[in-house]
Amino acid sequence: MDTRGKSFTVLVIALIAAWGGNPAWAESLPCVIEPTATVELGSPVTGILDAVSVERGDAVKKGQIVARLAAEVERKTVDLAALRVNDISEIQSAVAAAEHAKREKNRAVLLFRKKLISKQDLDKAVTEEILARTQLDQARENLSQSKQELKLARARLNQRILRSPIDGIVTERYLSPGNRIQDQPILRIAKVDPLRVEVIAPAKYFNRFEKGEKVEVTPELPGFEPREARIIIIDKTLDAASNTFRVTLELDNPDQSIPAGARCTVDMGDKPGS
Repeated sequence: MDTRGKSFTVLVIALIAAWGGNPAWAESLPCVIEPTATVELGSPVTGILDAVSVERGDAVKKGQIVARLAAEVERKTVDLAALRVNDISEIQSAVAAAEHAKREKNRAVLLFRKKLISKQDLDKAVTEEILARTQLDQARENLSQSKQELKLARARLNQRILRSPIDGIVTERYLSPGNRIQDQPILRIAKVDPLRVEVIAPAKYFNRFEKGEKVEVTPELPGFEPREARIIIIDKTLDAASNTFRVTLELDNPDQSIPAGARCTVDMGDKPGS
């Protein structure tokens, strides 16, 4: 059995057990509320964890810095690369030399036409201008290379700054400052707006749901009223062992008041087959 099949079977067993083994299929369907996505956030590079700026239960935004690795060497590398990029003395010197060589060559051409200098003197002036232009091209290439090195140094530094890839809630913090990071995750972050609602429906409801249809979901928690959810996925196959199939809903949770992991019911109302 593949992973998806195993998870479905576990979900069916858990929900039917919650209904005492005899769910009231005709009136409501059992369901469970889950995060839309769960991310195990790690680091793309090995290093020592320097700081973690969030705790379990904190809300985070996509792109928010949540942790940093020690990066003293990388910061110094960026500083040195930036100094090389900002040092334009080589370019200025090469430009001045090229302009001077060009003026000398033009002067030599005029003097040669007036037969005041030899062909050898003219050739020397032309050669010096070519060399000066070559040195200017090399200085420009050096500057371009320095800019690329700065870009690379900044990218390496940025790898040690960890940001949340999603809006969500920190559900687990695995490591603390001082821990060495290799392949293990630092945080687990769950996206809880919107939420996903997994519904287990008996076979008699097969082909009775429509994608985009709205249904009412009631969390099994004190004080929670029914919430409207949208059908986004309908399984096209049945689970033979339980004679059920799965329907996935999307439930808006802008205030993050509904916790993931809660059990719930879906009101079938006058749904055909009930």
